[in-house]
Amino acid sequence: ATHSSPMQPRFAELTVQRPDLYGPFWIATTLVFVSAMAGNFASYLRAEKDVPFVSDVTKVMLSTVLWYGYVSFCPLLLYLYLRWHGAAPFLSQLVCLYGYSLAIFVPAALLCAIPSHAIEWIVLVVAAVHSTHFLAANARELVAAVASANARRAAMLMVCGGHLALTVGLKFYFF
Repeated sequence: ATHSSPMQPRFAELTVQRPDLYGPFWIATTLVFVSAMAGNFASYLRAEKDVPFVSDVTKVMLSTVLWYGYVSFCPLLLYLYLRWHGAAPFLSQLVCLYGYSLAIFVPAALLCAIPSHAIEWIVLVVAAVHSTHFLAANARELVAAVASANARRAAMLMVCGGHLALTVGLKFYFF
């Protein structure tokens, strides 16, 4: 009875008492290496055969900033926005929610190593839709505590817009 699918909005309800921060840390850590590796591998597969391939180590640094920054700053910004509008979410719960929403990007990043822009876009759009649905469905309950309907809409736009920006950045820099 305590099992919850990641697609169910009950995730936030189940983690409110004991938000897990191990998952977000390890998911982000995995994504740092998987996206940098897959991005370099995709570049290798696209490289001209007569030109020696050189791995781009800056992908690891940018990947670190991208994933740890996203899992840290987006929840913090949403937390501050919700507090400013009278809601009282737990920052740790938001970090947990944002971190677990990224799990689908692990296999997506691996699949993006396939040297086809069409496949990359399809994979990233599917991952973004799945991840955004999970995040929005679970954040909706936290955002509902805000009195103003406009502030609730703005909060949900922040959630969805942040995910869209993450996905577009991932595609254009890594793949």
